[in-house]
Amino acid sequence: MVEALLPTAYIQPAASPAYCQIVCDPAYKPPVFAVRPVTQGMNPYLPEAPMSHFRFAAYTVYNAVMAITPTMQRLKNNVVVLDPLQRGDAPDLFAALDDERVWDGGWGGGPAARPDRPEGMSPVVDKLISNGSAWAVRDAQSRDLVGTASLLDVDLANERCMFGSAAYAPVVWGTPVNAATNLGLLGHAFEDCGFGRVELQTDVLNTPMSRAIEKLGATFEGVLRRHKRRADGTFRDSAVFSILSDDWPGVRDRLKERLAAPA
Repeated sequence: MVEALLPTAYIQPAASPAYCQIVCDPAYKPPVFAVRPVTQGMNPYLPEAPMSHFRFAAYTVYNAVMAITPTMQRLKNNVVVLDPLQRGDAPDLFAALDDERVWDGGWGGGPAARPDRPEGMSPVVDKLISNGSAWAVRDAQSRDLVGTASLLDVDLANERCMFGSAAYAPVVWGTPVNAATNLGLLGHAFEDCGFGRVELQTDVLNTPMSRAIEKLGATFEGVLRRHKRRADGTFRDSAVFSILSDDWPGVRDRLKERLAAPA
């Protein structure tokens, strides 16, 4: 059986075993990818065997662009540079987020999860890296680490993921850093990876974050009650928002307008 996962097509023959040829007609927009049976003689790499040994899926066309996993690469614009988060970033991330205001909003599990020394940030970074695709947010001019953000809960079959685990040093609150990070990561999710839905969540007690998400242009979808355990053992209710691929052009334009506005 042959199966292939391509950035632009999901090839899934319906019968097994099968030898298939992946073909593309670029004259169509978007290009049409197809799987068709391969007969002996079409492909010199097929083993010599009588045709009775082969069973083929029907000719199947998938004319849909499928999502791909976020790629851990540098993303940048005039305001921020987003580098894949590394374990060695823990001391700098500790320095950036060593403020009770960051943790009071529920980030990382809330105040009880706040480390009291630089080495205590290493498990936090390990968790961010293991949970998804995490980036270190750096000031584009100074290259100082000023925060972190992630794309996580990736579901390729349903073309969705979550934008989350975002936290910034209070010194950059109210600056273009948040909008620039959103532009970079959401652009990667929708334009590079082909997601159709990006979800955002926050603790219902974190009213400023909810307002910021709504200002971004996300749609409020409801509240998940008793959704996640905080570090102190209590459970939070999560406010859920989403941005769809159809929403993205408008969201992108608003982010660009915010970044272009005079400081």
